[in-house]
Amino acid sequence: MSEKANDQNPLRKDAEGLLAHSTMVWNEKIYQTDKIANGFMPDYERILAPFRQQAVRVLEIGVFKGGSCKLWSDFFSHPQSRIIGLDLVPGDAAPADPRITLKQCDQNDAVGLREIAERFGPFDVVIDDGAHRFDETRNCYQVLFEHVNSGGYYIIEDWGVGYWKNQQHIYGSANGNTMVTLITSIMHSIPDVPIAGYQIILDTHKCLAFFRKGTPWQS
Repeated sequence: MSEKANDQNPLRKDAEGLLAHSTMVWNEKIYQTDKIANGFMPDYERILAPFRQQAVRVLEIGVFKGGSCKLWSDFFSHPQSRIIGLDLVPGDAAPADPRITLKQCDQNDAVGLREIAERFGPFDVVIDDGAHRFDETRNCYQVLFEHVNSGGYYIIEDWGVGYWKNQQHIYGSANGNTMVTLITSIMHSIPDVPIAGYQIILDTHKCLAFFRKGTPWQS
């Protein structure tokens, strides 16, 4: 999401290539999202189970044409739930489900992110599946975490790209920081920030970080 939308964007080409091969079935329905092929759904089902029958507000960054938003609208099935999807290219077609809203926004645009959060938040769940770069992901976290309800989750997907030494020209920052740097820095910030707990998942082809907002752990 951090790059200008054009045909030369390697991240956009990667997204299009993944979606071409990632239409998968969850709960006997077909969705165009790589979350299913990457094995994320059992973790989402386990950790977010208490929210599924509640009226929640979900914000996801990096939805491309909204395939994952359809998944979340079924996952969080309460008729009063709201799913907000952000991307540089959110798609032209209006979502069939009126509970879904797609908005265009750059991950580097702190003002735009804050305006969206103030309009549609606060959120029970924020999911960053955007550029998977340190600077962009950190900016989203710094702007949006304060707009997560107490007890809610801030989730960062695919942070394991920070281990890809031969891909840091795409995913790394100029000063050498990576997504791994970001995840560990958030962990080290406790208890100075209101994070009550976290679950870090690192497995073959699967990296997720769940940060639960609340009263910080104290020694």
